Amino acid sequence: MNARWVVGFAILELLLLSGLEIPTAVAAQATPTGAVACGRAQPAVPASPVSAPPTAPESGSAVLSVLTDISLPGSASRFDYQSLDPTTGRLYVNVNEVGALGGLLPLGPGAPVAYRRAGSGGEYARFWDDNRWPCQQPPWGTLNAIDLDAGQVAWTVPLGVVDALVARGVPPTGTPSLGGSIATVGGLVFIAGTNDARLRAFDADSGRELWVDRLEASGHATPMTYRGRDGHQYVVIAAGGGSLRDATGDYLMAFRLKDKEAR
Repeated sequence: MNARWVVGFAILELLLLSGLEIPTAVAAQATPTGAVACGRAQPAVPASPVSAPPTAPESGSAVLSVLTDISLPGSASRFDYQSLDPTTGRLYVNVNEVGALGGLLPLGPGAPVAYRRAGSGGEYARFWDDNRWPCQQPPWGTLNAIDLDAGQVAWTVPLGVVDALVARGVPPTGTPSLGGSIATVGGLVFIAGTNDARLRAFDADSGRELWVDRLEASGHATPMTYRGRDGHQYVVIAAGGGSLRDATGDYLMAFRLKDKEAR
């Protein structure tokens, strides 16, 4: 494996293990139902190091009542998608910050494995409220630029918004995302992926959001760009939604860059 990628993935692991705080989450403050939902999970959760494996119930205990470990990062906290600008040596990656609730269920004598993951909210229940707003401190989703030559994070910005929270005056929290970015030779990073149904363009050098537009459904896919027969540059995204339990659709949306913006 290229040394740049080794450095990049090591930094990504550190990104997932940093900044995950549980107390006084925005979700719990935003609505009474959020406070109740987050409170139901948190008091029963034993304190454990970040990224610690789930625990097994003690002998003789009620199984589901103790399957309430918080896994940070959780199963949705991923960095499956990256784009690379080989001219600058920067890797662009979106990261989810969502905890998971669950534990290890003993399967008994004769089972092929001793335990499997389980919990009262499902095998990989999320640590979020009834609105699916994570109970931990934001950001809940970020876009990151990693300088592979320097071995450090160049910048990190929240990725995505929760419109209901913005309306209450809460700064952008970021949202979970599913779908990658593309980096262009002209210094732009295009990404959809978030469950707020938007396509965005960021400045590759600074991380500043330069442009955003709404989609008919969330674009849980990686955009593509090309130059059309008319000489204009286009960015296309499949907007189908649904992958993060958001609204579904069946759209292929194309955006034409202005000539002076073509990159």
